[in-house]
Amino acid sequence: MGTRRDGLSVGTKLAFGVGQSAEGMKNIAFSMFLMLYYNQVLGLDPGLAGLAVGISLAFDAVTDPVAGAISDVTRSRWGRRHPFMVLSAVPLGVTFFGLFSPPQGLEGWALFGWLLVAAILVRAAMTFYFVPHMALGAELSPDYVERARLFTYSTFFGFLGAMSMRVAAPPLFFSRSDRELLDPDAYGPFALSVGAAMVVVILLCAWGTRRHIPHLPAPTAGRRFSLRDTFSGLIGLMRFRSFRALFFGMLLTTFTLGVEAFMFTYMGIYFWGLSSAQLGLMGVPVLVGLLPSFYLVPWLTHRFDKRNAMVGCVLVLVAATNVPIICRLAGVFPENGSPMLVPLLLAFRLCGGLIGPALISIPQSMFADIGDEVALADGKRVEGLIFSCRSLITKATSGLGTMLGGLLLKLIDFPDKAEPGQVAPEVLFSLGLAEGPLTAVVTLVGVTIYLAYPLTRARHDEIRAQLAHQPVSL
Repeated sequence: MGTRRDGLSVGTKLAFGVGQSAEGMKNIAFSMFLMLYYNQVLGLDPGLAGLAVGISLAFDAVTDPVAGAISDVTRSRWGRRHPFMVLSAVPLGVTFFGLFSPPQGLEGWALFGWLLVAAILVRAAMTFYFVPHMALGAELSPDYVERARLFTYSTFFGFLGAMSMRVAAPPLFFSRSDRELLDPDAYGPFALSVGAAMVVVILLCAWGTRRHIPHLPAPTAGRRFSLRDTFSGLIGLMRFRSFRALFFGMLLTTFTLGVEAFMFTYMGIYFWGLSSAQLGLMGVPVLVGLLPSFYLVPWLTHRFDKRNAMVGCVLVLVAATNVPIICRLAGVFPENGSPMLVPLLLAFRLCGGLIGPALISIPQSMFADIGDEVALADGKRVEGLIFSCRSLITKATSGLGTMLGGLLLKLIDFPDKAEPGQVAPEVLFSLGLAEGPLTAVVTLVGVTIYLAYPLTRARHDEIRAQLAHQPVSL
């Protein structure tokens, strides 16, 4: 293990951050396009589609900690994390293309099977990239604020990849037909382009951070992967109050993001009556909010500590998401087609766009801080295992949002292959109620869990000082 510095070059931060855009693109594809494609375009029952996504998410509960634990103990000339990042790139691109390119003629249970297998393969490939990538971020710097800055870069590019898809995909791939997002012929070129883009950004990330490999921690000789040790290690993490508060609080608070992301297309097309161009425009405020996040996140973590900053950001996001929906349900929001509708929606999305990046980058740096706490208590570093839990939360956000969203569509009798403007008003009311107030209740429960997080900056400084004089097994 070589000498490490707290300060990182802008080039390193950019290279690390670029890699996060792959996860952003995949998450938007799953939340915005996947259910719409299989349900409204291919005609798969929404309950079956949601079930397939839910089962694939269950596989992540195994593959995520396995990927983290294996990368924790890997020894190679390319370090612990980089081999997995590189080797996962092409399989991710290929399986993603297959997900949106099922053989013609599949329907019912056969189409369900294709969706299930393809979704599992895409998630597995992303796991073996994302978990080592996030663990790498924890190892690049041990500093409390510098970590927040580093993960701000990854959040920036994650949102950039996600929102670029929201903004660019509709006009680029779905505007050549009057069926727009319901055009089945547009999904093949869309999947090929996005899959190739994910491969490129992952390889750029691995190449751009390679010079740090000699200075990163390496595992102790003789330490090997054990499935039993992996899951006992996961159980062991739960004894740390900071880990429990962050894990369960984040799981519940990001539930809103998952359901909102899934419902985004349905709400845009059917509830708000937006065209594909207007739907893409809804991603612009989020992109606008990315640049201020470079200054906002470090300031928030320095001024308020990470826990308090998280709680405040969640409350602002809940308000920005729910106020337009509640006002529409109450009959006091502009009607569809009104010239005031789109500007008002853009204004509320700008509020969320300013806060959204903080809700991703701050908890990522909090997980990295927990890695130091665990190292002090147990005498070994397990960032891979810790960030496997972070990965699982990310996938649960989109996976549970998609699965539960599909079940909600089933419960409210949302019609298959529905035409915009022809959905019954009572069904649209139920759609808005599910996407807005009901999910907000779950989020507010998560906020109360965050309040139990005890790892302040002062406490983290104490941990770092003690680690400097204590040998740690890697």
